Order: sequence, then structure tokens, then C-alpha cells
Amino acid sequence: MGFLPKIQTKRFLLRPLEYRDAPRLHALETDAEVKKFLGGPSKSTVEEYANRIKAQQMPGYLAVTTEVGEFLGRCGFLNCDIEDTGPRARFSGSGMAMTVRLGWEIHIALFPSRHREGYGREVAKNLINYGFNVMRLEKLFGVADAQNAASLGLCEQLGFRYERDTTRHNRPHKVLILAKP
Repeated sequence: MGFLPKIQTKRFLLRPLEYRDAPRLHALETDAEVKKFLGGPSKSTVEEYANRIKAQQMPGYLAVTTEVGEFLGRCGFLNCDIEDTGPRARFSGSGMAMTVRLGWEIHIALFPSRHREGYGREVAKNLINYGFNVMRLEKLFGVADAQNAASLGLCEQLGFRYERDTTRHNRPHKVLILAKP
């Protein structure tokens, strides 16, 4: 996936990550509450995040900022890769899970101080619109920890439907799908 463009809404700007975002991105990625359902806090340093941004190694990520530049979190599109332990994996003879690429997954991570303000829903709606109308995708995925009621609820409100179970970060997750209307 190439770099995503800026997306302006009434309350915020989605824009490519910039070098100056590294300290706030690091704070987000090392926040235990933010990462509770996302594999745990990152061990990367601010410098490592800065280097990844500078080297353009995070092309599917956008910063979520207010009109005055406050960094609220990150979002974007990632390849939806899941573990498949179903019949195809068993047929392979290995008895181990196979990784299957389903398509593009929307991801959103916001600072806890910004939860319950409607930002997640607003960001998701803009990503869905971009995915269907600009990227011309036929379907989008959401993957949420089975215990993450807030993310699962948001996906349901947005029209995503249950597709299958999977495992990420050694925890059970739900794969949800939204087909283009």
C-alpha cells in the first residue's frame, strides 16, 4: 500500500505520520491501556519510531490530530493476516496454523483520554469511505480481541458482521467483515 493522503473532517485531520510525531506515537504505543488488546506495550524507543517514520516504513499509518495539532492517536489500513487452523491448515499436513491474507483491515488506536468522545467512530467512517470510494475495495475487515467489547461494539454499529475466529498475540480474536454497499 502506498502512502495515504490527508483526510480533513469537521473535528480532526488524518495525515501521514511526520518525524515530529515520534514522541507522541511512542507514548501511544507504550501505553498499557491502549495496548491491552493489541499485544501489550511496545518495547521500541522514541528514536526507533522516529527512524521508522523518517525511513517511510509506516506507510499504512495516519496520525489523528485536532485542528490545533493535538496528536490523538493513529489509524489506517493494514494487511489483514490471520491464523487459519481450519481444514486448509490441517490438509497441509503440518497440523499447524497457516497465515491467510484476507484483504485490508482498518486499525485505530487513540489515547484513553479521547475514548468515548466519538473520535473512533468518526475516524472509522472516514476510513471506510476512503477504502470503498478511493481505494475501490469491495470489503474491509476489522479484527478485535474477543474481550474488547468497545471495539466489537463499534464494529457492529458500523455494520461489520462476524466472519470467523482467529488468534493474535496468543489471544482469541474476532474477524469482522464489512462489504461495500
